[in-house]
Amino acid sequence: MVRKLIFIVAGVALLLAVCVGAFVVPRWPFRENDLKQRIAAATGSTAEFGGFRQVFFPSPGCVIEKVTLTPKDPGHPKVQIQKLVINGLYSGLIGQEKHLHSLELVGLRVVFPPRGEQKEDGQDSGAQSSDIHFDEIRAQNSQIVFPGDAKHPETESYDIYQLLLKDYSPGKAIHFNSVLRIPEPPAEVEIAGDFGPYSSNDPGAAPLSGSFTMKHADLSKFHAFTGTLTAQGKFEGKLGALKVNAVTNAPEFGLTDTGHAIPLRTDFSALVNGTNGDIKFEPVHALLGETKLGAQGQLASDPTGHGKLLTVDISSDEARIQDLMYLFVHAKAPLQGATRFQAKVRLPNDSRPFEERVEMKAHFGIKGSHFTAAKTQQKVGELSASARGNPKDDDPPTVVTDLLGDVDLKNGTAAFSRLSLRVPGASAVLHGNYKLESHAVDLHGTLQTDVKLSKATTGFKAFLMKVVEAAKAKKKEGATVPVKVSGTYEKPEFGLDATSEK
Repeated sequence: MVRKLIFIVAGVALLLAVCVGAFVVPRWPFRENDLKQRIAAATGSTAEFGGFRQVFFPSPGCVIEKVTLTPKDPGHPKVQIQKLVINGLYSGLIGQEKHLHSLELVGLRVVFPPRGEQKEDGQDSGAQSSDIHFDEIRAQNSQIVFPGDAKHPETESYDIYQLLLKDYSPGKAIHFNSVLRIPEPPAEVEIAGDFGPYSSNDPGAAPLSGSFTMKHADLSKFHAFTGTLTAQGKFEGKLGALKVNAVTNAPEFGLTDTGHAIPLRTDFSALVNGTNGDIKFEPVHALLGETKLGAQGQLASDPTGHGKLLTVDISSDEARIQDLMYLFVHAKAPLQGATRFQAKVRLPNDSRPFEERVEMKAHFGIKGSHFTAAKTQQKVGELSASARGNPKDDDPPTVVTDLLGDVDLKNGTAAFSRLSLRVPGASAVLHGNYKLESHAVDLHGTLQTDVKLSKATTGFKAFLMKVVEAAKAKKKEGATVPVKVSGTYEKPEFGLDATSEK
């Protein structure tokens, strides 16, 4: 009985040896030279190993040290891996497709060529398809590097702490999870979704869907802004036309120049081209303080060749002027009141400061506003009282101011083609410039009062005004005089414009 059992075991062993010899050995994928050839064919690169060791127990596989993949085409990225571990399955070596359990990469580093030398979309790298299937692929402490060039000297690095791909086979869709750090703005991002199948001949057609969460994005990276941003959302579509829906929150969004901050929340949709980074912003809804804003626009390649150009149309029918102005002034906002506006904003990508780069054409109206500084508001009240023929009123009532204007901002200068101001009893129409950096004001125009100047003043001045009015034989009520506003935004100076007198 024992002898028979021995014969049976020996027969099974012989049969297993024959099977291994017939099916596994010729297809053993863990030989160093064979792996180099397969990796080179799959990536379109030449492969170099710093160390190689096969593993047979408890499962087949290998450990490769210091892997370097140098692309045959210099327009494609160079890859370095500190350690690569392949864990196989003996059963997976039988059949047309090699089924392996896992691929583990430690210290993966992918260095793309400078932007001007990268391979254009749709061009094949020479890589060939593979017949290997992995249950999962794991990467730890990886880095994607985009070197700078003459136009953009700063290097961009994406640190991928963890990356997990499930059921990976070339030419098939895969599920992925990733935790990474992006450079601009610096932030940690968690992404999960499904990608593929992917073709190097048409990368934009690859399906992509999933969700993301961005934490602690440092807005100071953009120099002009302060605060941190969080965001979460979902994406779906093709790599070349990806629909993104997301919400963002920046509790203390501010500008570096003034040091002022205000809460900013957004809810937006966007169409993203993952192959070139272009973004089309479809309706964006924002809440700045208590001001509701709507926007749409795009971030696309600048026709001049200087990176990306941001163009946005912003409007609001429910804005508060104090929310909008607070970010741009060093003290408290000088005006309070409801405003409506439409603006076209253009932000080129160059090295100039933000206030010199930003361009804007806007039309605005401010209804029923009042000045926050008591002295300024008192002077406006005195002007209104005088313009209505009550110059002796020592305690004029609080009045509101209506403003309407058109502004063209470029190269750090805001040019007002028409700025109209109205208080009870008087109105003014001005034009001129305002410098964003120095806060210098240079406005000129005319002031129209509802009564004659002789009624708008007292004493000897009133007598002189009556003589002048009699000489000019003006019969109609009211008066028009040239005025100017100079000084700075913080300390404006109002007066008659002698250069405009005729």
